[in-house]
Amino acid sequence: MANGIPAGRPAAWLTVALLAFATGPASAADLRAGEYACAGSSGILIGLGFLLNADGSYTDLDRKNSGRVAFEGSSVKFIGGHLNGYVGNNVRGGSNFEIHGISCSHN
Repeated sequence: MANGIPAGRPAAWLTVALLAFATGPASAADLRAGEYACAGSSGILIGLGFLLNADGSYTDLDRKNSGRVAFEGSSVKFIGGHLNGYVGNNVRGGSNFEIHGISCSHN
C-alpha cells in the first residue's frame, strides 16, 4: 500500500474521488433547492428565474427547458437549459448569488 491507496486499486480510488465531486452538486456550495428569482438593479424581475432541484438539475419556471448546475468554489455554472453558459458568482448564504451584476435569490 503506497500513500494509503491499495496496490492494484488506484483506478477505483480515482473513481471514488471523482464521484465525490460529481454527486450532490446543489449541496456542494450550500445552494438550496427551490425557486430562484433574478432581478436587475431596478428591482424588476427578468427572465433568468429557475427551479433548482436537489440533484443539481434545474429547469426554467415553466419546467420546459432543463439543464444542470456545477459548482466550483463560490461560483455556479449552468450547463444546458435556458441559462446555458451563464456563471453565477459570489454564492452565499445558501440562497443568493449574482449573474453579471444581476441578483438571484431563493424565494
